[in-house]
Amino acid sequence: MSGSFSNELQKMTIRVIHQLAAMTKMPAVGVSLQSKNTSRPIFIYDKAHIENYCQLSISTFLTLNVAAAIAKGGTFADLIESPRFPKRPSSPVWDMEALEVDTIEKAMTTLGLAKDAGSTDS
Repeated sequence: MSGSFSNELQKMTIRVIHQLAAMTKMPAVGVSLQSKNTSRPIFIYDKAHIENYCQLSISTFLTLNVAAAIAKGGTFADLIESPRFPKRPSSPVWDMEALEVDTIEKAMTTLGLAKDAGSTDS
């Protein structure tokens, strides 16, 4: 590859090639590259039911776990349900009770973060 490609781009290209090669071991699933849609260029489809398909971005395609999909049966549905990384929760979980105070000074004192107003440092 030319020196104008970054190391990261080269690594991602190699990962895509490996992922495409792994997909050839799934006879029930087809894959093609579509140059018309540059944001989601990878087209994956069920060979038995061509109406079952999806278009994926390269990063989403790389999250698919082809080995796990093959172990489950190698179907289109197995592949689509195989992402390596679980989805993140949509909102953070807050496990603390709410604290109601009138001023920031009271909050700091309640949390034990403020110096005692009566103490003196020498």
